[in-house]
Amino acid sequence: MEPGHIDAFDKAQIDSGFDLVKPYMDRLVGYFSTRTGVSDQIVHLYRYDDLDDWNKRLRGLYHVPELTPYFVNTRKIVRRQQNGFYEPLPIDPINGAPHKNAVKFLLIRMLLILHDKLRIIHYNMTYIITDPCVGTCDTACVEVCPVDCIHGPEDTEGAGEEAKDPDFDATGKQLYINPEECIDCGACEPECPVDAIYDEDEVPEEYDNSIGANYEFFGQDAP
Repeated sequence: MEPGHIDAFDKAQIDSGFDLVKPYMDRLVGYFSTRTGVSDQIVHLYRYDDLDDWNKRLRGLYHVPELTPYFVNTRKIVRRQQNGFYEPLPIDPINGAPHKNAVKFLLIRMLLILHDKLRIIHYNMTYIITDPCVGTCDTACVEVCPVDCIHGPEDTEGAGEEAKDPDFDATGKQLYINPEECIDCGACEPECPVDAIYDEDEVPEEYDNSIGANYEFFGQDAP
């Protein structure tokens, strides 16, 4: 979260997010902001039956046209976003736990009793287009992006239109995702015919250079 914007994010959630999001993400465990450690961070916890249930709900969420203005507005104050799917371990952390950890373990224990699966969202992530896109520039990813954040190979605001020209030569060129516009919906990833798109935290080591290239294309500093 951009420093000092947590209140603005909370207001956006209340004013234009909850009612539309609820049908898809209605099993909310809680919203949390950090008091120690990383500042200006918000964590959302949701319950899902399994990974397929999560995928179905999350993908559905990003195909609600009425939510696009909400995502666009909140993305302006979100520095980075990260998603994670977590499963409970088959252990009993309360019994024999040191007293100093009792509250932490109790919280986890309560959540695991009430919810079989937990979804944790840290608002700080983008997707990255990597080297396999070079020479391809397939625009299937562009077609499914709900916020038109995929651009290039030369125009930083053209939503990939130049790559759709019948006379377009893709040699040595690729598309890019604007980190400041990406809402981390993941809709583009499965559409890429050359498997070039990855969550920023999951980019293979051999494509590490692509992270910097995506940020640099838009004149932004890589994290």
